[in-house]
Amino acid sequence: MHGILTDDTLATYDNLVLERLWAKPNNYAVDAMHPAYGQAFRRFILFNDWFELLCDLNLGECALCYNRYLWARRFAKAYQTVHGPDAGIEQQVFRVLETAPADVDWTILESIDKGVGELAE
Repeated sequence: MHGILTDDTLATYDNLVLERLWAKPNNYAVDAMHPAYGQAFRRFILFNDWFELLCDLNLGECALCYNRYLWARRFAKAYQTVHGPDAGIEQQVFRVLETAPADVDWTILESIDKGVGELAE
């Protein structure tokens, strides 16, 4: 759907993200290995911070935005299910929308919201 990458495709990048996380100190106060939200967190930072690792996929700005938003929402939902409401996490999700390209299809972002909401039900 509109450049959203599959779990199989993203799995090939999991070790690269972990290597970067463990290679040097970082500012993340999140357990990247947590069973409930670790994978969603790692995939969010892949699209948010280290999207250059995906250059071989030739994703456009909108596809990067859709994937970044999907994983930000999944991470936020899973993290807050475990730890309760967190305004900082919600603010990070909102920042994805603030930085969306001008030609982003908002109906796709709405469908991501709906899909993440259904995951929690």
